[in-house]
Amino acid sequence: MIYTLTTGYNLQLVAISILVAILASYTAIDLSERVNAAQGQAQIGWLICSAATMGIGIWSMHFIGMLALRLPIAIHYNFWTVVASILPAMMASGLALFVMSRPFAWLPLLGGSFLMGSGIASMHYLGMAAMHIPASITYDLQVATFSVAIAIAISFIALLIVFRLREDSSLNHFRHKILSAIVMGAAIPTMHYTGLAAASFTSRTDMERSMLVNSENSALLAATVSIGTLIVLGGALLTSFFDRRLLASQESERQTQAQAQQLRESEAQLRQQTQELQATMQVLNQTQAQLVQSEKMSVLGQLVAGIAHEINNPVNFIHGNLPHVQNYARDLLRLLTLYQQQYPESSTEIQSLAAEIDLDFLQKDLIKTIDSMKVGTDRIRQIVLSLRNFSRIDESDCKAADIHEGLDNTIMILQHRLKAKKDRPEIAIIREYDYNLPQVECYPGQLNQVFMNILTNAIDALEELHNKQSNHQTKGESDRQGQITIRTSTIDSRWVQIDIADNGSGIPEAIQPKIFDPFFTTKPAGKGTGMGMSISYQIVKAKHHGEITCMSTPDLGTEFAIKIPICSDR
Repeated sequence: MIYTLTTGYNLQLVAISILVAILASYTAIDLSERVNAAQGQAQIGWLICSAATMGIGIWSMHFIGMLALRLPIAIHYNFWTVVASILPAMMASGLALFVMSRPFAWLPLLGGSFLMGSGIASMHYLGMAAMHIPASITYDLQVATFSVAIAIAISFIALLIVFRLREDSSLNHFRHKILSAIVMGAAIPTMHYTGLAAASFTSRTDMERSMLVNSENSALLAATVSIGTLIVLGGALLTSFFDRRLLASQESERQTQAQAQQLRESEAQLRQQTQELQATMQVLNQTQAQLVQSEKMSVLGQLVAGIAHEINNPVNFIHGNLPHVQNYARDLLRLLTLYQQQYPESSTEIQSLAAEIDLDFLQKDLIKTIDSMKVGTDRIRQIVLSLRNFSRIDESDCKAADIHEGLDNTIMILQHRLKAKKDRPEIAIIREYDYNLPQVECYPGQLNQVFMNILTNAIDALEELHNKQSNHQTKGESDRQGQITIRTSTIDSRWVQIDIADNGSGIPEAIQPKIFDPFFTTKPAGKGTGMGMSISYQIVKAKHHGEITCMSTPDLGTEFAIKIPICSDR
């Protein structure tokens, strides 16, 4: 006789199955984050381990739910079929984790939900097939179909929750994970118990006894499965926790290194900006000094031109009248001589005045005095001309000029410093000119400024050496006359070279590379700005596209070589 068996459930085991489902859901959410965070082979490793862990968790919930079923007959399970039912759970879990690790998209989400739900349903009904009881199992097709739909819906909700949690970076992330695990953990058993509700059991008498698992002590078996599952899930959670901490530590170290690198880059950038600012300030200061120097030279040129003009007018007047005065004096002396010849007998009064004024000396000295005056006015006119030529106030353009004239004019300006003084002998100027030197296309006024700077420094060096020798009372050396040698020559018919050498104190080797640096000076405060040689360097290099070099030996002297092109290509 065939009859339908009544079914019931062990509520304690039902509760345990739900708790296992919640823990498995939480583990699935947590492991999905590790799979998503990993890359390359590490991601594949996490995917395999996580799929196995989640599959075991979902299967454990299903098997404990099967053990919760109560029938008025003994229930046995085929061992190999039970083991085989784990595979769909693992495959479904692996598929779910793979979908979770991809960027969010609706089509993969729907496809993944369908395949994952089908895998869970396959696990359930394969587990039902493992039951061996003296009864037949029939299914309500509508309820069974509804259970499969529930599995797919649960899978869709689970995947959607994981995607939403992945985008959640708030402080309540952990609370949201727990709530999501409770929702998923409550939904998964719904499919299982709906699937059990679709089954009907009718009694039969025959039963195969080989390779069966007795479920009479279902509580002990459920406890064993639960403990094993808890160990597996707990191990997975601990591994995930330590991996998260390790990644957090590595990320913190990377951030620290990145911040240190960023700080080093910022420091390097700051140093570069500081160097650029210092270079800019140096250029600005140099430009300002050059402007001040140019303005001083311009004012000096105007002043010299004005003084030269004012002096030149009366000097020209005196110089122009001196020949007439000289002629008048000679005529008067001739007339006086003629009177003396025609009237040798003069009055006592005339003889007395002639003796008083020493007429014989006056006749001889008058012409000499006028000649001396003429020489003096010639000298004044020459000095005025030198001043005007040196200033070159009206020659700011590049033009052909006589280098020798510029040198001579500069020497004329410095003549007062070359003369002997009470504490030193005269400084000799030795000219070794190449008088076949062609005219050079240049800026004459600026070249005169270069000559002035070098000659002034040479005079200073000679005075410094004389003072040093005088202080040390060095015999023989203190009598050495200071001299400045100026040589001019042509090189390859394309260049003119001017060498200015002195036998002064020389420049120490350590500071020779700095002599053309702006604001560098070895002179005491108030006696030099440190811009003379820097401006000279700029005039020769930048303005004339030439070269200026320095060779010096301490206590023996210094030589500057200026090389400029004869024909300008500007």
